[in-house]
Amino acid sequence: MDRARRDGVPLVDNDVLAIAALRALHLDEPERACRLLAASAGGARSPGSLQLQRHARTMVSRLLGRDEIALLRTAAQRDGPSRVAADECDRPLAEATDAVGT
Repeated sequence: MDRARRDGVPLVDNDVLAIAALRALHLDEPERACRLLAASAGGARSPGSLQLQRHARTMVSRLLGRDEIALLRTAAQRDGPSRVAADECDRPLAEATDAVGT
């Protein structure tokens, strides 16, 4: 997010959270994806990110139970989008790279 802002790319936090949620699903981390999606609820977003969020929410609902989704949403909403986005940005790149085996 910082690089996009620095380079003048017009992204809003919700767009970045939606993209991160899709990436988390790709890495087989539905709990993380659910947390990212819950944090991105409401607020400004680009037209394309709404479709991305709908797709990611469908995938999460296929992988997690209702109770688990409810708990993850509550925690993410308590933390707020800024905290969730900061946690995602602070996630070590090596951790994500190891998860995909590259």
